[in-house]
Amino acid sequence: MKNNDFLDVYPTYESDIDKAYRAGHAVSSLIPTGAAIYESIVTNPTQKRTKLWMEQVISKLAELDESNKIDIKELSNRPEFSATFLKVLQEVEISSQREKLTFLANFVVNTALDSDIGEDLLFIMTDCLKTITPSHIQALKLYTHPVCFDERFVQIHNYTCMGQSGGFTHLKTNSAPEELAKIFYTDKSINVMATNINLEETQLFWQLIHKNISLLNFVELKEQIHKTKIPSYKGYGEKTFKVTLNCSPTSLGKKLLKLITP
Repeated sequence: MKNNDFLDVYPTYESDIDKAYRAGHAVSSLIPTGAAIYESIVTNPTQKRTKLWMEQVISKLAELDESNKIDIKELSNRPEFSATFLKVLQEVEISSQREKLTFLANFVVNTALDSDIGEDLLFIMTDCLKTITPSHIQALKLYTHPVCFDERFVQIHNYTCMGQSGGFTHLKTNSAPEELAKIFYTDKSINVMATNINLEETQLFWQLIHKNISLLNFVELKEQIHKTKIPSYKGYGEKTFKVTLNCSPTSLGKKLLKLITP
């Protein structure tokens, strides 16, 4: 497949962002040097980011077409894919987080590979991407694949055991926001389980994250047990311990995570 073929399938359009740009450019032109500043701060970074993202996605789709994993002509007969691509592209134009740009690209590519997604569900998940950030994905990943966070569980466990007479403890918290705040606390050298550290601001942030993924029905409150082993530790040896999490992913949350994962 040639890139021109792809552009024939997805012709040029004027998005809401383009309309906003025209309005912003008109206003800035009323101010001396305003247009130049607007071009420098808004237009150039947006155009470069969107162009690079488009090139990467088109290259990946071309690669899949050449390896017969997708048929670009057949894909062009899926109007829901065209609509999804354009809606995601609008989000790309206003996103600056590299990680988000990556999972937006993965979403488009995986949507092309999966023709069994219902149109309603596809549009719902596409809209959800507008409010999703890398922190939301981190939380969803924690509840879906807790094994990926074994190292952090072990670290918290070891800190908690320090100064005790043996045995082991559970990573048990009163709420999902509290557990997210402690697991993802920025300074990993601090014992967030055993000290009276002020996590109020951090917990408020993760409360907002948890509230959002809960309202989107990506996670639900449900006890989930994750077992792992800590490495040999002087005074305690190797012991099995449990990590009890306050949430588990819903089928929708698992589906979204799969679609944004390469």
